[in-house]
Amino acid sequence: MSIELRNVNYFYSDNLINSYQALDNINLTINDGDIVAIAGETGAGKSTLAEIIAGLLTPTSGNVFVDGANIYANKNKNEKILAKKAKQKIGMVFQYSDRQLFEETVEKDIAFAPKEMRFSDEIIKEKVSCAMNLMGISEDMKEAVPYNLSGGEKKRVAIAGILSFSPKYLILDEPTVGLDAFYRDEILKLILHLNKKENTTIVLISHSMETIAEIANKIIVMKGGKILKHDTVYNIFNDKKLLNEAKLKQPKITAFLKKLKDVGLNVKTDIIKFDDGVKNIIEALR
Repeated sequence: MSIELRNVNYFYSDNLINSYQALDNINLTINDGDIVAIAGETGAGKSTLAEIIAGLLTPTSGNVFVDGANIYANKNKNEKILAKKAKQKIGMVFQYSDRQLFEETVEKDIAFAPKEMRFSDEIIKEKVSCAMNLMGISEDMKEAVPYNLSGGEKKRVAIAGILSFSPKYLILDEPTVGLDAFYRDEILKLILHLNKKENTTIVLISHSMETIAEIANKIIVMKGGKILKHDTVYNIFNDKKLLNEAKLKQPKITAFLKKLKDVGLNVKTDIIKFDDGVKNIIEALR
């Protein structure tokens, strides 16, 4: 199944004279099993698109379907029920964790979503424990006050709070921003684990081309509220004309290989992953 957007438009402000069009006729399909990155300069419409997919912003016009159900349909009781069930398949982690943390303790925060979904106490306990284990949150953190945690700890608790209801589709807005190298690597490992082992489809917003190259298999390139291109990571990062138009850069390893090529080292210049680039340099030096 998939997430499908059909002719989606979104205007900020109800006053059409002074309104701003954040999304312009978006048509998009995100397939099961993908790790899809949304990339573009600030103001391109990335976060607005993500929040509409997550069911948090109602499009000015157009429709969003999750596994065939229109999540904004509300003409009758049956449509509303189907829409609610479809929305429950999607979880979103915001860039700033404080936007999601509001309970008195870490345990209560993680348990909030399954409680709202009316799971039994036993299942809630099981889901909270599972989410904490996935995020490496120790038992002695259960009673901690979320606002007193470090940035990395807050991020892990925020993600655990979404994982507690086992979403089929997970949207992550800049999940590694503000994290040190250790926590960044741990979050990326978690994303890959969820995708490969838990069959979770990932939608990732990131300004880091290195992060996108490392874990995503497709990229949605945006500019001015429009989708310029939706293609494989390899094709996007080797389309220099497109990158220039969207004001995006190639991954640093790709640019570095190009410089090495310019000074005479026989390396490939279309590599986008860091580890692959290092291997290619070693081979060229032999």
